[in-house]
Amino acid sequence: LFQRFDNGNGILSLTEIDRVVVHWYPEFGTNRQAIIRAYRAADSDRSGFIELKEFQCLIALL
Repeated sequence: LFQRFDNGNGILSLTEIDRVVVHWYPEFGTNRQAIIRAYRAADSDRSGFIELKEFQCLIALL
């Protein structure tokens, strides 16, 4: 799933995460604040991006 939405750089931006959420969790598609909160909580190294190891946490938070 991670690779499907990654643009090839090995990390997911908030824009790429939006695509994941709209595709797999359409009920959250209109709740941008919830997506942003989950994104920030999953970004454990505070890089501003979601790496593969953080992606599992993000999915669990959604």
